[in-house]
Amino acid sequence: MKHRAASVVVPVIGAVAAAGLLTGCGASGPSADGSGASTPASGAAPSTASSSAQPVVQPCDAIDTAKLESVLGYAMSKNTGTKSNPSCVLTPAVRGGAVFQLNYQWWFKGGLAASWKTMSKSISGKATTVTVPGADDARVVVNSTKKADYVTGFVENDALVQVVDAEALPKDAARLKRAVLEALAELSAGAPKS
Repeated sequence: MKHRAASVVVPVIGAVAAAGLLTGCGASGPSADGSGASTPASGAAPSTASSSAQPVVQPCDAIDTAKLESVLGYAMSKNTGTKSNPSCVLTPAVRGGAVFQLNYQWWFKGGLAASWKTMSKSISGKATTVTVPGADDARVVVNSTKKADYVTGFVENDALVQVVDAEALPKDAARLKRAVLEALAELSAGAPKS
């Protein structure tokens, strides 16, 4: 039987903030266009809060950058922040390459499916439900603009939902989506067991 745990919710900007849904680890990082501003497909931005009722999760622990590098075709660096201020940001070794920010949330009753009903109303881009091994639910949103490609993925395992925001200069949204799907599979495989 699945359980859903309540947590302290710290709102963030964009679509996810409108629903008041995302907390976890994360940090702002460089954008693909060099502006420093990020507008992921979901509108989600990272937060550094965690629930006192649930353990802190470091999404970077589950990520094998070599697998992402294989999909993307270039090297990536991983920044995990500090023990007191964890984050998970993956940056490219090439200009214009993808920047990834990973976050998580211990969800309220209803999980991703219930939250999606509110969140999906304000998401820019094409949203699809995807299959991720071991996951209870997973969604991906792709939003390509003239300035950048944005892909956001959500993966739910029991009471934990992890989020991947990826941004790159516009050139290959399909490859960026494949990289996000790889990250979701790794997050699902590394999710804490209840």
